[in-house]
Amino acid sequence: MPANVCYHIDFFTGSYRSDSFSDYPKLHTSPPALIDETDLLFDFITAVQDGDILCGKNKPSWTNTHGEEMLHLIGYKAYELWHYHVGPFNPTTSTNISKKIREMNLQGLTSAAAVHYRWYNRFNKKKIVILAFSPIHKPFPKMLDNPNHLNSRGGFIFNKQIVDHS
Repeated sequence: MPANVCYHIDFFTGSYRSDSFSDYPKLHTSPPALIDETDLLFDFITAVQDGDILCGKNKPSWTNTHGEEMLHLIGYKAYELWHYHVGPFNPTTSTNISKKIREMNLQGLTSAAAVHYRWYNRFNKKKIVILAFSPIHKPFPKMLDNPNHLNSRGGFIFNKQIVDHS
């Protein structure tokens, strides 16, 4: 089942770039970058909008690689934050089970890059809000790390804080 995609306005218009987080305007494109991060993001968006299966790991950000809750990430659970590994994939890291966006996929392929998102309405799961992109996914950033775009963008989201993907 397809889902709509939108962006948190701070991701869409932001100017931040580090290994941990990058805002949309700062995503690397090729050339000169070896990996085109905008292509990785748009491949993910297209698959979500088309209702396609996803081969990357897709999981709640408050759980470990076995799906067990991590109590020190209770804020991520409260915000219901998820992340998806967008590639390029390391095919030797998992068994490569593919699932759709609404399903947890602990056996999906892993990658350095990940997209952080949440459902706009967790009850009907019709639209995701992209909060951040991690060029190099560093698992389990602490809620009080500065900056932590998951914490600052993950709470209650008003309509004026989202930009539809067109």
